[in-house]
Amino acid sequence: MPESSDGFWGRTAASFVGNTYGPLSSLLRGTTKFLQTVAGGQPPGDAATAAAYRAFQPPPDYVGPPTTATGGFGTVLGTLLGVAADSYLLGGGADDVDVAGDGTGVKSKFLDTPADSGGTLNIGAGERPLEGAYNIDINPSADGVYQGNINNLSNIKTGSQSNVIIDNPYNYNPLGSEVSRVLESGGTVQISGGMSNKFFNQVYNMTAEDLRAAGYNLVWKGPFADAPVAYTTSGEVIQGTAMKIVLTKI
Repeated sequence: MPESSDGFWGRTAASFVGNTYGPLSSLLRGTTKFLQTVAGGQPPGDAATAAAYRAFQPPPDYVGPPTTATGGFGTVLGTLLGVAADSYLLGGGADDVDVAGDGTGVKSKFLDTPADSGGTLNIGAGERPLEGAYNIDINPSADGVYQGNINNLSNIKTGSQSNVIIDNPYNYNPLGSEVSRVLESGGTVQISGGMSNKFFNQVYNMTAEDLRAAGYNLVWKGPFADAPVAYTTSGEVIQGTAMKIVLTKI
């Protein structure tokens, strides 16, 4: 895979995002992440720029996307581009991922400790850990998956995760306080499951207003076309169409 010029997209966007508000910064964040990932497969090489690259988000006083059609489109498009970049990285499309997040270029298939910043947390990983992520499960049974409880993420720093992935939640609230605590402002939560799963559909069926009251903006929801096969706790295949909802933390 060809490499991009050293940090070009990251430095260009980092200098611009400091003076950018609302949907434009969200669009910039997603676009830069997507282009940098596809072009070079990794964030910029130096630690300072890499940190800025991971930290793209609206300013602290930004409380949510505007109600105008243009503003809403920019926010949604930016977030979806960021999600696409994460999926590309975690799906193995990138050859060189600085998963340590410190500019060292150290490669690792799975994180054995949570990232200090800009991390990806995969909750309920089961036997399908994601590369480049910190994967946890209440009963870990696969290499790269560590014991973890969504209701107690005390080993993960506050605001250190930019992406939280939750597949087929069972017997817990996927938008619990600990998820909100570890997720950075502007970070993404991706939750998937079947509509027969009451713990999933209680979130999926929330209105945009209810989600905002819980501290999240709705980005997208609908059928999850590429969902892996899911199983019940007794090992039976879950029937029905898998669905997915994508949110960002306000």
